[in-house]
Amino acid sequence: MRNLLLFMFAALLAVPGFAQLNCNNVSSAISLSASGAVVTLTNSSVPTSTTNIYTTYNIHWGDNTTTTTGNNNNVTHTYNTSGTYTVTMYTQVLDSINNILCLDTASANITVTASLNCNNVNASFNAYVSGGNTGVLVNYSTPVAGPKLSVQYLINWGDGSTPTATSSKSNQTHVYSSGGTYTIKLYVTAHDSNNNITCVDSTAKNLTINGGGSLNCNTVKAAFSKTVSGSVVTLINNSTPNPGSGISASYKIYWGDGSSTTKTNKSNTSHSYANGSYTIQLVATYTAGTTTCIDSISDSVNINVTPPNNISGMVYLDSSQINVSDSVMIWLITFDSSTNLLTAIDSQKKPAYYPLYNFQNKAAGQYRTKAKLLNGQTSGAGYVPTYHDSDLLWSNANIITHTGGTTSGKHIYLKTGTVTAGPGFVGGNVTQGANKGTANGIEGMTIFLLNTANEPVAYAITDANGDYSFSNVPVGSYTVHPENINYNTTPASINISLTHTAHLDINFERSHSQKTIVPISAGIGNVNDKASFTAYPNPATDVININWGRLSNDMATISITDISGKKVHTSEVKMDVNAAINISNIRPGFYFLNVQTEYGSNTQKLLIQ
Repeated sequence: MRNLLLFMFAALLAVPGFAQLNCNNVSSAISLSASGAVVTLTNSSVPTSTTNIYTTYNIHWGDNTTTTTGNNNNVTHTYNTSGTYTVTMYTQVLDSINNILCLDTASANITVTASLNCNNVNASFNAYVSGGNTGVLVNYSTPVAGPKLSVQYLINWGDGSTPTATSSKSNQTHVYSSGGTYTIKLYVTAHDSNNNITCVDSTAKNLTINGGGSLNCNTVKAAFSKTVSGSVVTLINNSTPNPGSGISASYKIYWGDGSSTTKTNKSNTSHSYANGSYTIQLVATYTAGTTTCIDSISDSVNINVTPPNNISGMVYLDSSQINVSDSVMIWLITFDSSTNLLTAIDSQKKPAYYPLYNFQNKAAGQYRTKAKLLNGQTSGAGYVPTYHDSDLLWSNANIITHTGGTTSGKHIYLKTGTVTAGPGFVGGNVTQGANKGTANGIEGMTIFLLNTANEPVAYAITDANGDYSFSNVPVGSYTVHPENINYNTTPASINISLTHTAHLDINFERSHSQKTIVPISAGIGNVNDKASFTAYPNPATDVININWGRLSNDMATISITDISGKKVHTSEVKMDVNAAINISNIRPGFYFLNVQTEYGSNTQKLLIQ
């Protein structure tokens, strides 16, 4: 049961059924092929657009031209001159449900063989009057200048004045001294220096000048400054003149990321970006009567915001089994390599109806998280303490690798017991080892009753005397597993049958020095008696020797596990001779040596150097 009910002011919010976009899975990928001057870009980026995933691809062809598309279809581009070009595709993927934007970039080089085609050289423009007697030419000619290709423009304004020569496609203005209709001619000269080809084209349009007005286009100036705060850019409009007194204005801001904003006043305008470099353009349009003046200006901005440093996730539990007042405690646990111990370094208490945790400003490294339902029952088949993402035992907990940025989606799915009803009863005690001075009971330890699939059937918390119990246990085979962080547990196996329903003395001893929790067998002389064998040397390097206190024909299983509970060695030996275990292939570190016989087991610390 991994559903979450969010109680927000007594309203139920449905959790969307869409998977959250993971930026680690966003990949921008292209391949290029050329046929003469035509290049085909194959877009194999992932993911592609779906119901809530929107993709935008901005392709820079390396010759001062760009193409923007929203799908993964192949895109073609024709180059005007031969050369090697670097093609870069900027990928933006938006998760509209979870409001997540991911970016990636892919680049590739392509060599094309091309020569300037004069059929592709076209002179084109539009002209309008600004301020009564100012002609404005807007240049739409092709191609644009690029590697090995120069483009020059010559404008004859039709009034006998000196023509305007420029290599820029920006708007060109000219002030006429008197009214009338003038023929404006635009000449375009393109030169392919790689193949020594020159092409010329021209076009003409008429422009009628009626004289001046209250709006003087010579005084119209688009201008802005900007401030940057994190990913937010605020544009401060300094354009002149100010609207009013018969002059209306329209300001259109192109943010450079595919979006734009249009306003009729000069109030500040803010925009949020993803990381990247952008060109902002402000187009100021003024109108007074029949006179219209237009000016524009551009500036660049670079956004590079370090993502927040946090480790976050949700604790999932069934809302039908909790109260509104219940809480969940979440611990952040780290491994100390100097002591080989796990330690809870931080914790958060969250309401059970919305247990979203967020540990901030944590150093890069490996972590574990653990959650426990507070205010609930302390035994039975309820929610049990669980590690990320759904493990009961610390030794099996999933490791969270944190790089120092945003580590999200580290959810914990609280597990519950599955017991129904039965005749069985299991009880026992957990005591401290002799090294603690007295064998007092340990309070507050979690005891799991696991089925043969190692799934929880029930759980209990030891009381002030260290006692625990399980009742109404169905017939079957089980293991009793005390769980205590940093302690290696040897569980006890039991069988509930109709002829043996009660197991009253399933006792354990926790050894602080050995870092173990082992069953205490009553009335049987077995290998748990430390005097029955010795292991040496300790610390060891290549071989560990085991000398039996009493030789026999019995078999013993020898296991070596690391601090996380992973077995690194297992072997069976006969107890009729002393044993030598080869450990040369085990990495140096702190381990547990466990000897298991049919009578019981014992675990000791082992240091391998």
